[in-house]
Amino acid sequence: MTPRTIVLTGAAGALGAALARRFAGDPDVNLVVADIDARGLDDLVAALPATVAAIPTDVSDQAAVDALIDEAVARCGRLDVMINNAGMLSPNARMHNLTADDWERAWRVNLMGARHPLGWASPDDLVGAFAYLAGDDARWTTGSAVVVDGGYTAL
Repeated sequence: MTPRTIVLTGAAGALGAALARRFAGDPDVNLVVADIDARGLDDLVAALPATVAAIPTDVSDQAAVDALIDEAVARCGRLDVMINNAGMLSPNARMHNLTADDWERAWRVNLMGARHPLGWASPDDLVGAFAYLAGDDARWTTGSAVVVDGGYTAL
């Protein structure tokens, strides 16, 4: 079986690191981790049980996300799973206290950062979501709306 290539953004954060630890030990996975925090990526990679590719990336920048995906495909030959985990909290999350720059940065990272990679998805990518929901790994996914639409509602 050909290993699946997984690209994980926001890998230096708590959830991203936990996801990276989960996938890094899987012999059927080529893992590519990305984060704007290059030092955090280095620390993460040093702590993982397997070799992974680490690519510092600002997900708010479409060209940087395109370069991340191109590099992942160049290194691994394909892209099977894209986990858009990158996100940020504004310095003071109260809306009336945010500057225009805080608003724009949050918009670019949290919304556009999730949208930028969507051009790489295909209907076949949805099969995995359905297989997940039908399997034992989804036992904690209850009472939730899981939108499986290839990114349509992200726009």
